[in-house]
Amino acid sequence: MPHNLELKIFKEISLTFEIITKQKNEGLYILDWVSWHIAIGIKKILIVSNDCTDGSIELINVLAEDNENIKHVDVTEINLEGKSVGARTISKINEILPNMRGSFVFSMDIDEFLCFREKTINHLSELNFDKEKIFSIRWLNCLPNDILSFSDEPTFSRNTRAVVKSNPKFPYSIGFNGKQMCYIKKGITLSNYHCFSIDGREIRQGEASGLFIKHCVTNSIDEFLLRTERGEASGFSDKVEKFNHLGQDILARETSNFKYAIDLFLMYASQQLSSDIELNQNIARNASEIKANFLSNSRIRAAQSKINNYYERKLQEIQKSYVSSIVKQLNLTHINSLNIEKLENFNESFFEKNQKKPHDYYVLMALAYLMENKHEQARKYCATGLEAFASVKLLAMMRSCILEAPFITYP
Repeated sequence: MPHNLELKIFKEISLTFEIITKQKNEGLYILDWVSWHIAIGIKKILIVSNDCTDGSIELINVLAEDNENIKHVDVTEINLEGKSVGARTISKINEILPNMRGSFVFSMDIDEFLCFREKTINHLSELNFDKEKIFSIRWLNCLPNDILSFSDEPTFSRNTRAVVKSNPKFPYSIGFNGKQMCYIKKGITLSNYHCFSIDGREIRQGEASGLFIKHCVTNSIDEFLLRTERGEASGFSDKVEKFNHLGQDILARETSNFKYAIDLFLMYASQQLSSDIELNQNIARNASEIKANFLSNSRIRAAQSKINNYYERKLQEIQKSYVSSIVKQLNLTHINSLNIEKLENFNESFFEKNQKKPHDYYVLMALAYLMENKHEQARKYCATGLEAFASVKLLAMMRSCILEAPFITYP
């Protein structure tokens, strides 16, 4: 046997790469995501689910039953005990992590795809990693060319344009810029969903590597709204004790934190983007074959069909919703396209008199007035919205209006 081939086989046997992911209602994307990561050399996948309504629990259970390297844990029935949903998930992952000793572990979301910086590399076995180091895997935030239309094309191939420069009109303060990979041994825990800790000390900056994460932040306005969620980020889990001391329950707080909203969609949509980035066609081809093999299983195909039917109904509802309608009709794909007169004319035709307005209506109108430096009107929209929604977003923008300060908040 040739020495190089012998070495490669040894590396594949001796180094195991595992991914931990959390998911809620990601049924449209799970098979693409799993297939891609198996194609690049991920040996084992742990999926932690919570509070799903789309049938994804059934799909993942079937995947886990038929594939010994896919594991599923549903934490929905575990008592939150005042924790955030994210903190509960982190706690469960840290219970499981000791079972992963001897493996390199990534913590990633289902809109994140592990990729190689060198286009000639197709498999993790082609890279070398030091077991004594923690590696930082930086994001490349990516969007598709067309963010107005839904497409069933795989996320990893649809999102072809990378954010290369931030729009200064959205000076968000974002605390994380990627994820980490760590060789699991005694004393290693997941500090939050981005960083590991060693003996309780969070590792904020790891070593560089030949990997990056293709972070597919949105596929279309309709898919963006499909993934809409509210919730305190798991990164706030270390503040639970402080909030409790102040008499606040972090579980109660998270219902007021509207994480994804029209302003976040516009932040992504109006960035300066690269031309098309190259997709590794070898991996994409292998991933498609793996997915096809999954779907040749009648139980997996039936579970996926139920999910597709569920989202077909959801998409029909979303396409009639306020945000989807106004974005498409007014072509709101850039912050500069906000025009107060056009927005108000649309609102007058969309809403019936005295109809209750959604949260994103107040965010969009406040943002539009903020961009035109009409702070008093922006403040009024924030104040009116806060009467109906205990919203961190509106509170942050209201503060900006009062102080005539830039809008800085966590997305």
